[in-house]
Amino acid sequence: MESLYQLLRTKRPTRSPDFCFRVAAELLKSHHIIFTPDAHQNIIVTTDSAATTAFTAHTDTVESREGFNELLFLGNTVSVKGGGILGADDGAGMWLLLQMILAKVPGIFIFFSQEEQGRIGSQAYRMPRHVRKVVSFDRKDTTNLITHQSGQRGCSDTFADALISQLHTPAPFVKDPTGSFTDSYSFIDSIPECVNLSVGYEDAHSSREKLDLAFLGELRDAVIEVDWEALPVARATSGDTAS
Repeated sequence: MESLYQLLRTKRPTRSPDFCFRVAAELLKSHHIIFTPDAHQNIIVTTDSAATTAFTAHTDTVESREGFNELLFLGNTVSVKGGGILGADDGAGMWLLLQMILAKVPGIFIFFSQEEQGRIGSQAYRMPRHVRKVVSFDRKDTTNLITHQSGQRGCSDTFADALISQLHTPAPFVKDPTGSFTDSYSFIDSIPECVNLSVGYEDAHSSREKLDLAFLGELRDAVIEVDWEALPVARATSGDTAS
């Protein structure tokens, strides 16, 4: 998990998008992964250009300045020694995308910039028209499959139930309609199935932030095994027909 620890050690201020971009780019380069940047400091990796699923995480945190954290490990959790913003929101999501790319999971993987400033990167991004599912890894806790964001339904129960049936984690995921927003919300009006999944952090944006490492490892194994392309698409969007 050294790649994860390096992300958590590195403070990634949301108002420093160029720095956040460089951190994500160096992470991918260290694993010899080819990526495409865009004009908004987003980074895109495509493992299968025909895949209908996009996976997202964001590169920034609520930190105010650049620097480094000293990590504290207690049992299965990691936090900042002495207290501080760990950046598991969304370093944990970035690490999951990296693991899925290395495992050659079919999809489009997008590391979005400046989510913490109102989804600046994802709102500027034009998703390929053939994408039908957007899965963000940017939720607290260990069992939340977010079906609604900001009070608006983002995915069908058909899709959510099918995904839950394939996510083999020790405690099963459950449908949760109480999401605020993350990058998948930027596509909720145009793409049928938009969700956000728990990645194991708690107390984000605070000096008490911590991450459940055991859960994150279990989630990594689970998402690699999901047949994402076989998941059903059932929610209608503006100008779309349910299928």
